[in-house]
Parts: sequence; C-alpha cells; structure tokens
Amino acid sequence: MGFSIKSTLKDVMADAAVAKIMDKYFPGAAESPMLKIAYSMKLSQICGFPQSGMTKEKTEALDAELQALGEGPSEEAVCEAAPAEEPAAEKEPEPAAATVPAPKTGGIEHNMAGKVAVVVGGGQKPGPGIGNGRMICLDLARHGATVVVAARHLERAQATVDMIESEGGKAWAYELDVVDRAQCEGLFKATKEKFGSVDIMVYNVGVSLEFDQQANTATLEAVNRLIDVDMVGCVWCTLECAPIMAAQESGGSIVNVSSIASKQNGTGINLGFAMYALSKAGMNKWGDISARYYAPMGVRINTLVLGPVRSVMGISDLQGLMGGISAEAADKIGDLAVMLKGGRKTVEETAHAVTFLCSDEAKFVTGLEFILDGGASHGKGPDPELIMMKAADIMAR
Repeated sequence: MGFSIKSTLKDVMADAAVAKIMDKYFPGAAESPMLKIAYSMKLSQICGFPQSGMTKEKTEALDAELQALGEGPSEEAVCEAAPAEEPAAEKEPEPAAATVPAPKTGGIEHNMAGKVAVVVGGGQKPGPGIGNGRMICLDLARHGATVVVAARHLERAQATVDMIESEGGKAWAYELDVVDRAQCEGLFKATKEKFGSVDIMVYNVGVSLEFDQQANTATLEAVNRLIDVDMVGCVWCTLECAPIMAAQESGGSIVNVSSIASKQNGTGINLGFAMYALSKAGMNKWGDISARYYAPMGVRINTLVLGPVRSVMGISDLQGLMGGISAEAADKIGDLAVMLKGGRKTVEETAHAVTFLCSDEAKFVTGLEFILDGGASHGKGPDPELIMMKAADIMAR
C-alpha cells in the first residue's frame, strides 16, 4: 500500500520499511508511550504539535520519503536488505522573510502567518482614540493573519483595513448587521471562498441601551435591539462559523468579547447597565454551551471578560451612566474600579489577550472565561454613591 503524512500512525508503524523512515524523524517512535496513544491520528496532525519538533521542511521531507517508498519491497525483503547509508545531516532552513511588520509591543511572538481571522465589530465610530475592535484587527495582522474586518458601517471597516494595509498587512472590509443571520452566513461563506479558510473569529460587538436615565425606563424596541446585537448576533456568528472550522483539519478558534458587567454590579438598579449586563451574561453562557459542543470537532471557543479598559466606547458609556460628565472626568473615574496599581490599561492589552487565545500557544485552551480587569472583579464592586461623590470631587477640581 502507499503511504503519506495522511496515513495514520497505526498503519505506518505496521510496515517495517516505513517504521525505519519514521525512526529517523521520531527516534524511538516504536516505544514512545505518547505516540502509542496517538496511533489513530494522522501523521499530519502529529507533525503539527509543537512537541513533535517537526518543522514545515521536515514534514515535507517525511511526506516525500513515504510517498517515494510506494509499493516498494515486501516486509521480508526489507528485513533482509543491507542497511541503508546514514542520511546526510539536515541543513538548517533559512529564516523566512517577514511578510508583515513585527509587533510594535513586546511579548510572545504568536505566528499567525497563513491564518484567516474574521473580526466582527472591527470598525469604529469616527473620533479620537482607538477602540478594542480596531486594535484587535491591527494586532492579529501584525502577527501575520489576513484579517476580514466586519462592521455595520462599511466605511468604518474600510478605515481599519486602510490602517492594516498601511503597515504592510492584508485585510478586507465587509458590511454586516449581526442581527440578520443570513448576513452572518454570507460573511463566513464569502471569507471561505475568497481566502480558502476561516481559522479565527472574534465577536467584539456591543451597544449600550438608549434609555431615560431620570425615569430609569426604556422602550421594548431599544431593549430588544441591545439583546439582539450583544448576544443573539454572537450566537448567529458561532453557528455559521464553527461548522466551517470543524470541516477543516486545523479546526479553528473563536473568541467572544464580554464584560465584567456580566459578573458584578457597581451602579445599582440602573436599567442601562442592567440590560447590558444581562446580554453579556448570556454571551458567557453561550460560550460555555458552544465550547462543549464543538470541542470534539477541533473548534476552540473562549470568552474574554473585559474590565475597565481605556477605550473609546468605555469612556463614552461611563459618561452616559454618570449623567453626561466630561470625557476627562470619566477617564479618571474609571480608574477607581481597578485594584491593580496604575489603574486601567489600554486596548492593546485587550488585543494581546485575543491574539494569545487565537494562537497555537493556546491550542489546549477552550471553554474558558478569561478575565482581564486589573483585579476589579476581586472586589465587591465600586459603591455607586461613593463613585458619584468622587466624581463630583474630580469635576470640581
């Protein structure tokens, strides 16, 4: 029979001639307990594990040797044949030329070259500063990924694409209303057709409730819109994206961006905060349900639970919850909830966490609620009256 890296380890090790080739790339393979556990796996999957020590060049060389063997001599003939000459020492491969700029910040270099990432909510409202979605897109591109930037307003997605391309990265803008499941289906089908795979999906969509702060009330239409965008859209995107990932040998990774609002209340019975918290709590539970279902298919699903981050949306939301205070005051007040010295961090911390969860370094991580909040969730939550008092003091300075 013919062999290749598509063959299972069990079939390969049953043939003496092939076993000799295997021993060259995996010394002691026949006696390795770990490899015996993986007998039902394909060689291509085993070679993909970092622990295997197999580079792309070594994997290709192994595949070539296996295929060259062809039908070959019988096992008995191989056993009687004179031992083959020792192969020449492999030459170290030349380092590949960088195709995108190196990350501007430090940390682990997560190689995303060849991966296609869809960031839902990668656009941003016009104005100063940068939001989580745009920074996530930039960070994934800086690590080598091709990024599909999906947003409700195409021009905002295109602005993110322009920033990526100005740094030498590759990206594509796509207009999307996450409430419409048919549009979500179209996004992932179009990505698969255009780029050949969907390896990463990040759901980073969130809206605030339009409500009457004095009366603490809102229309049913406004409440439904918030739930549909913040939670139901996440469900639609997962249901349309995960099956495509599951059909790929490499599987895929999904990260849903949630909030510690789903875990603690620091503003009393504030309808704007409460409905947002409910939608994000629903997202958390959906992450748990879907992670359990898709794990056997090779799709990892994790939830990034964000605390107070110095972002465009974070400041504007706090302004609304605090009765229309200035952006400068909202920025200072936001630091009060963070236990860690230095107060809130930036959207870069958000992006780095997403990049890690999507990378091969996190390939054993799924079903996780990854809390990124500077210790804010370790407390009982800021007292609403105390925050108002401190806010008044800050604004009076």
